[in-house]
Amino acid sequence: MHKPVSYDQLGAALILVPGLTLALASAAIWVSMPVGIWAWCGAATVPCAWLARRAGRRTCLAAIGVLSGSVFLAWSCYDVSFDGRYYHLETVLHLARGWVASTEPPQGASAMTAHFARGMETIGASLVVSFQELEVAKASNFILAAGVFFMAFGLARQRFGCGRRSTVLAFLTAAHPITLAQLCTTYVDGALNSADTALVLALASDPRRVPWLVRGAATLLLCQAKFTGVVYSAVLWITWATIEMVALKRIGWRETGGATLTLCVVAILSWYPYATNWCEHGHAFHPALG
Repeated sequence: MHKPVSYDQLGAALILVPGLTLALASAAIWVSMPVGIWAWCGAATVPCAWLARRAGRRTCLAAIGVLSGSVFLAWSCYDVSFDGRYYHLETVLHLARGWVASTEPPQGASAMTAHFARGMETIGASLVVSFQELEVAKASNFILAAGVFFMAFGLARQRFGCGRRSTVLAFLTAAHPITLAQLCTTYVDGALNSADTALVLALASDPRRVPWLVRGAATLLLCQAKFTGVVYSAVLWITWATIEMVALKRIGWRETGGATLTLCVVAILSWYPYATNWCEHGHAFHPALG
C-alpha cells in the first residue's frame, strides 16, 4: 500500500530545493567556480530522494510536480517590474554568464549588483543556466510559496485534520500580499517573506519530521535574499531559543548543537558580500547604509 502524501515533509523538501541550490553555489565561490546547472540539479535531486525514502512515492511525485509547475509558471509570464529589470535580472545575467561573485564585478554593473546580497539572483542564475530561459529565474518564488503552504497545511492538519480550516489557514500563511504581488517578478521581498515564514514553521516543527537542514536552508535564504533578512533571522532564532529555554524548558545538547552548527554553516556560506563590504567600506550593509 502506498503511503499518503506527507504534507509537512513535502513543504520542507520544497524549501530545501532553493536553499540547497544557494548553498552549493555559495560554497562554489570559495573555489571561484561560477554558477552552473549542477547547483539546481543537485539541489532538486537530494530532497526528492529524501522524500522517496522517508515519505513515499506519492510525496516525491508531488514534489516533482510542484517543481515542474513552478518552472512552467515562471516561464509563462514576463517580469515587467522596475527593480526586477533594473538590477535583479542584471545580476542574474552576470552570474549566468560566468561572473563569480567574489571577483570584481563586470564592467558597467550597478552598485546593487556589486555589493547587495544576491541569494535569489544566484538561484535564478542556476535556473537560467539549467533551462536556457531568462524568465525561469523567478521560479523560486513559486517554489517557496508552495513550500510554505504545504508546511503550514501539514502543521494545521495535525491539529484540525485534513479539512477546510487547515486549507484556509495554510493559504493565509503562504499568501502574504507581498508574496502574491511579486510572484511573477524577480523582486526579492516576496521570497524574503516566504523564507521568513518557512523558518518560523521549521522552528515550530518536529525535527524528526522536518530535519535541521530545513531550518538552515530557510536561514540561508533569509540572510542572502536581502540585508534585512539577517535581522529577521536573528530575531527568530533568539525567540526560538528563549521559548525553548524559558517557556518549554526542553532545550538540550541536541538542540544547542544543531542550532550552533546550523548558524555556523550559514555564516560561512554567507561571508560574501557581508565580509567584503565590511573590509572595504567599514560595515556590512554597503551601499544601503552608505
